[in-house]
Amino acid sequence: MLIVALPVIAGCTLFLWLGGCFSLTLPAAAIEGTGGFAALRRSWQLSKGSRARVIVTWAMVFIFSLLMYYGLLMAIRPIFIHLCREYPLWAFSQQLDVSVTYLLRALISILAGPIYPISLTLFYYDQRIRMEGFDIERMMDAAGLIAPLPPPAGDSPIASNQEEGRL
Repeated sequence: MLIVALPVIAGCTLFLWLGGCFSLTLPAAAIEGTGGFAALRRSWQLSKGSRARVIVTWAMVFIFSLLMYYGLLMAIRPIFIHLCREYPLWAFSQQLDVSVTYLLRALISILAGPIYPISLTLFYYDQRIRMEGFDIERMMDAAGLIAPLPPPAGDSPIASNQEEGRL
């Protein structure tokens, strides 16, 4: 039993860790406009401080969706049992059960699905701010405080006139 459990646990751990390492690939590719391998490298760099947060977020969304599914299933189950007793056709009740299950899963996916991509985008911007000061650059750009680079000293007519006046 232990011989089988250890590789499964090691494989799941490796899967989650690699998922945390490459989780910011899509935001990096979409926002920075980089290609495939460049986005993978960028994700590896940016995710260094937030890999555990990504894994915990994924686990929380997974647990939240499971709890929501089973909670809704337990709330709807008495209605389903009543309908099965009222209409005792076996095929009808089986098809109804499958239909209700698919509808519940679709509803849960609609409600819980956007949570993970939103959190990944927030982690991406958080890592950019922590590692590169991305917010300071954007605030200065919005305020117009980033001045253009001055021209080289001898190339502009203003600089040459100033130099002639000094001599």
